[in-house]
Amino acid sequence: MTPMLRVFTLLPLVTPLAVAAPAAAQPQPTRVPDQPAWYESALKLVPPGYAAGYAIRSDEQKRKGVVPVFPATADDPAKFASTFDRGQVLEVELRRNGDALEAAAATLRPREPGETGAPQGTSSSDQTRQFIDINRAIETRFKNLPPGTMACNFGAYSIDKDRKGLNVRAEPSAQARILGTLPPPFRFKAKGNNVPEGGWRTEFLVIGHKDGWFLIQGAAPPSGAKRHEGPARPRQSARAGRSPQRVEDARKRADGSPAREPPGQEYEDERVYPKDHPRPYAGRGWVAGNKIGANFANGATRMGGLFQAPDADARWQRVTDRHGNEIGADTSPDRIFACSGLWALVEKNGIRGWWRHLCSNQVTNCS
Repeated sequence: MTPMLRVFTLLPLVTPLAVAAPAAAQPQPTRVPDQPAWYESALKLVPPGYAAGYAIRSDEQKRKGVVPVFPATADDPAKFASTFDRGQVLEVELRRNGDALEAAAATLRPREPGETGAPQGTSSSDQTRQFIDINRAIETRFKNLPPGTMACNFGAYSIDKDRKGLNVRAEPSAQARILGTLPPPFRFKAKGNNVPEGGWRTEFLVIGHKDGWFLIQGAAPPSGAKRHEGPARPRQSARAGRSPQRVEDARKRADGSPAREPPGQEYEDERVYPKDHPRPYAGRGWVAGNKIGANFANGATRMGGLFQAPDADARWQRVTDRHGNEIGADTSPDRIFACSGLWALVEKNGIRGWWRHLCSNQVTNCS
């Protein structure tokens, strides 16, 4: 896989490209992080309108605990939260009750930059920090977006099967001027077996969201070397721990402008693209929110489920596909509602929540 998060070539498959493994082959289910004994009593102190995440600090000597809290509407497509908002925490005062500690009182205050939970899954501290850095760089790079637009960055593809193509509009409105179209899926005689079910879809980079519409740019056929890559996934260096250059490369690409030739796999030669098939509109424009797809990618968070808010310390819920397998880098969301930074608000198997990092790979997973 590429050294950085694949965001330019990221697309959630609306149709699975491979048959999922049976539920019997499922490994040990992913679990929520273990919580301190006082956590349950602290939940009673969460103010109305907020949802508690998981404890990120527990100091028994000072009898203090810290729990991040997020808007209760964070996963509501009409009122979704922003990953760029540092948010609030509940600072909990603890007291002794027999042999255990319990919450006695709590104060809501702004969350400090360093108040984050431990790395999740197999991610290291460096990887976790790099994801945070890349996410913040996205907000900086996209300051020139139209007013009211939420900055995002992930690769996706068109799932519109209309033979006329998917309209790309000048404004986030069905009445806005049409700038161009993205062709429907196309088929051709492939050189190998890497052919997505239903044909190749047009790929693009999502850079913003507003009122149920996604702002995209750089659309291209998924066959040549010009595959869309978003911020490359942070990765440990074999010699040192952190790879600053990889992070810098991701920052350079956060505005959608290619810093260099994307390292994505060339599944097919660009010359096989049908000559009679229209070329996609490659400029910036808006597409309807229910017309895009993407794949789940490794976002250095807890795999196998979705978060209540676009934050790795938010409440997490295990989600499985129709076969009973936990969602992961070999599956895709059923619907993408909104986005914020590297995070996307999605739905899978009737459950809605946030996932960090989607990609547009159509025939391989996005690990």
